[in-house]
Amino acid sequence: MAVTVYLPGPLRRLSGGASRVEIEAREGMTVGDVLDAVASRWPGITEHVRGPDGEARREDSDG
Repeated sequence: MAVTVYLPGPLRRLSGGASRVEIEAREGMTVGDVLDAVASRWPGITEHVRGPDGEARREDSDG
């Protein structure tokens, strides 16, 4: 099963203009795992989706 992650406008400049990405989901996958999968494609996104503590941000305040 695939999970679709929609990228907000400010992150599209880091994803080559992609507005969404599909991640192949596996059993037991967490939101953090999905963020890691997105970041593996576009490493510059990490600092915008995770806070300094490594936890997922609720919103991108840098955008």
